[in-house]
Amino acid sequence: MDKYKLDIPLYLNQKIVFDLLASVDDGFSKLSKIKTSSGISGEVEASVDAGLGNKNIFAFLNANVKGKTSGDKSEEKELEKIHTPSSLFNGLKESLYKNKMVKKIYSQQDFNKVNAGEFVEICGTLSKNPLISVLDNMANMIELMTAFSDNTGQKQKRKNLDDKQTISKIRNFSNGLKSNDMLDLICKSNNGDFKFQGVLPVYMDYFFNQNMNELIDGSFKVFGKVTKICSSDDEKINLLRNTSFTMIREKMLDDLFDNFNNLNDENFSIENVQTIIEAPSILIIPIAIYI
Repeated sequence: MDKYKLDIPLYLNQKIVFDLLASVDDGFSKLSKIKTSSGISGEVEASVDAGLGNKNIFAFLNANVKGKTSGDKSEEKELEKIHTPSSLFNGLKESLYKNKMVKKIYSQQDFNKVNAGEFVEICGTLSKNPLISVLDNMANMIELMTAFSDNTGQKQKRKNLDDKQTISKIRNFSNGLKSNDMLDLICKSNNGDFKFQGVLPVYMDYFFNQNMNELIDGSFKVFGKVTKICSSDDEKINLLRNTSFTMIREKMLDDLFDNFNNLNDENFSIENVQTIIEAPSILIIPIAIYI
């Protein structure tokens, strides 16, 4: 492994990394037994203690190896070999690249050669699902205004109560757009003249410190597997595909979300709300997002 080209994942699907390593190595050989001996004579007994850190996504993975010798001059030592999910991911990615199993998408020619089911790497600027982002920002703004408002007077107290109910409705609307703590990130390519968008369904549990804010508006690399490619005008990716709103007709949704877009004026700056990602675009199951 080139130790001067190490990637730092801020999002890492640890389960997929472990499964792929086990498949590539015909078992989890990264936690292999280490035999050591110390002393002039005697026989060696070794035992291995290993843990996979299932609960903490970015926890250390320990492979504790204990060796003991028997004889006149014997010595007992305990060795510990440590891996992290990030180190295992770097090893996995290097192995896949060496076997030419990963395609980089930096041009239209690269895009046209990609097929569903292949490993890819793309580079771009990340943003949250636009509708979720607008709803969350609106709820935060109303919450902030309520906190700084004058709480005296019956009229103001009634308004504060109405604001809290509004915040609750917006939060519920936003949560309805998330499925099992999963939401979409949008990756807008920024490498080369060919521009496309990648849709990345991510899980909050796999972010470093369970916080995605470090990734928003930054330029990152995405490594994952392709599930859908949209290259013609009649192909698209629906950002509501995994939500309870998927059965609502597109025309009705457009009328609803036009109200959000109409809020843009000199006092408010709201990004354009969209629920459809047009071609050229690609749907990727992300394994890692890194720098």
